[in-house]
Amino acid sequence: MHSQKMKKYVFLSIILITAISAFSQYSLDKFSNSYAVLVEFPNGSSGSGFFYSDSLYLYFVTASHVFAPPQINPLTNRAEYNLIDSLVTLSFYSRNPEVEERKMIRLNLRQLYFKKELLFNTESDIAVVRIGNLSNEGYAHVDYRKFVDRIGQNATVHQFVTADVTAYPKVGITNDVFIFGYPKSLGLRNSPQYDFSKPLIRKGIVAGRNKNQKSIIIDCPSYGGNSGGPVVQVNIETMKIELIGLVTEFIPYEEKWVNQNFKIENIEWSNSGYSVGMSFDWVQDLITLIQRTGK
Repeated sequence: MHSQKMKKYVFLSIILITAISAFSQYSLDKFSNSYAVLVEFPNGSSGSGFFYSDSLYLYFVTASHVFAPPQINPLTNRAEYNLIDSLVTLSFYSRNPEVEERKMIRLNLRQLYFKKELLFNTESDIAVVRIGNLSNEGYAHVDYRKFVDRIGQNATVHQFVTADVTAYPKVGITNDVFIFGYPKSLGLRNSPQYDFSKPLIRKGIVAGRNKNQKSIIIDCPSYGGNSGGPVVQVNIETMKIELIGLVTEFIPYEEKWVNQNFKIENIEWSNSGYSVGMSFDWVQDLITLIQRTGK
């Protein structure tokens, strides 16, 4: 009898593990190439981001330093944003993996910022742009706002929606996470080992949460170009893939040595392998503000 129960337990465990694995793989397929967006400026500066829509509008989300590294005004002691350039190009792929052609949208950031369609949050390092209105036809059709230009007629975006999002309190420590982005700082330009125009995916776990900042510590390395890319968790309890935030920075490991004779200090930083993801709660706060103040 004991042997039969054990066999039944092992059999059910195998089915459960197989189901979870298959479900995760199936769900992640739709997030792979088409949901990570490449942000490119004319001067070569780049980063990552993603599209998100609620029931009314389509937004683009990224880390604020991807658009405009903040500078502190010594007179006001407040951060001021100096846009890298007025124009930025967003590149992304079709949901169909067989389609290799990239789609593009160009934003006039200066005008969108003036119209309060682009807002920054210095505390969370997040930027949100409202780029379109959803028509009565639903998510499939978008009326793009002024200063948002599609390059080509088939630039249909694939966005996260409200049902994909999980709030900060429901982010589970030790849950598997995946980050999507364009870490173009990696590799050798003269001898490329991967296609810089396509996103890369990294897998890790939720290592911790910083309640004061509503940030998520991820046991997963990130590099230059990953900033702004989406972070999703695998929720085993609900069997869902959930958007929990975006990558904002890696956590450095600091090494310091001191020459005692000459009192010279040397400090070096290296990548610790941990990254910081800001909760989607911050994004939602900016979206609410845009809806109140946008012109």
